[in-house]
Amino acid sequence: SSGINAEYGGVVLNIGYSHTTVVPAYEGYSIPHIIAKSRLSAQTIDNLIKSYIPELVDLSPKEMTDFKSKLCNVKLGKSSEYEDKIDYKLPCGQIVSVGNEVNKAFEALFTPDAFDIKSLGCPELIYNATYAVDSDAWSEVCSNILVIGGTTQVPGLAERIKREVLGIMDAIDFSMEKNTDQHRVWKGGSVLGSLSSMDEMWISKGKYDEDGPEVIAKRKFLY
Repeated sequence: SSGINAEYGGVVLNIGYSHTTVVPAYEGYSIPHIIAKSRLSAQTIDNLIKSYIPELVDLSPKEMTDFKSKLCNVKLGKSSEYEDKIDYKLPCGQIVSVGNEVNKAFEALFTPDAFDIKSLGCPELIYNATYAVDSDAWSEVCSNILVIGGTTQVPGLAERIKREVLGIMDAIDFSMEKNTDQHRVWKGGSVLGSLSSMDEMWISKGKYDEDGPEVIAKRKFLY
C-alpha cells in the first residue's frame, strides 16, 4: 500500500494527477471496500493556478509539479498570510509575476465547495475512510497516515492536512509522513510481489478470462 509498513496498518492519501484516493491498510494490505475516491487532484490545482496566471497554460504536468514545489507553500492559516509577489521564469524564457493566487488554489483540497467542486475535502475523506474500518483495527490504521503524490511535496501541505485531520478526529494520536521517494510505489510493489505468500494471491489470465473483472472484486483484499 504505497509504503505502509507490512507489519502495521495505516492510511495512504494519494493526491494523483486525475483523482485523489484514500486507501486504509491493515497488516500491510489495502481494504478495498472502504477506499475513498475524489475528483480533487493535482490537475484541479493546476487548472486553478492556470486560471489565475494564464501565462502558465502551456506548462506540462511535470513542469507544473516543478512550479508548485518551488513557488508554492501551504500555510496553516488563511491565504492572506502568504508573501508578496515574486518573479518566475517560464521554460520559454518569459517572466511572470506570481503572488497569493497560486497558494489560494490549494484551499480547494480543504474547502472544495468554495471552488464549486462537488467533493469532500482531503481531511474529510481521511475521516470517512478511517471510521469505516472495523473497530479492532481502527486504532492501528489511524496511527499512521502517509501522503503521496507530486503535489504533496509542496511545503506545508502535509502539515496543513495533519492539522485539519486533528480538528475533526476525536482524541487520536497519529504520525503523518510525507513521501519523498518518487519510486516508493514501485519499490513497495516489487517487495510485495517477491513474497512467497503472493503465490496464493495471483489471479491467472485463465481465471480472469473465465470469470471476468468480478474475480477481482471477490477477493477480500486487493494487493
